[in-house]
Amino acid sequence: VITDLNRVKAVKLSMNGKEFVVRTELRGDAYLAFKAVGARPPQRVLQL
Repeated sequence: VITDLNRVKAVKLSMNGKEFVVRTELRGDAYLAFKAVGARPPQRVLQL
């Protein structure tokens, strides 16, 4: 699970004067880690 969580990466992007954070897909058991602590995974694209 830890290895799968370490594979999740995020970057901050600016487009047309708007800022976004974009993350990679959850792979393997990464989703299970969020589920185990009762949290939902962050959105793939988040506008700041």
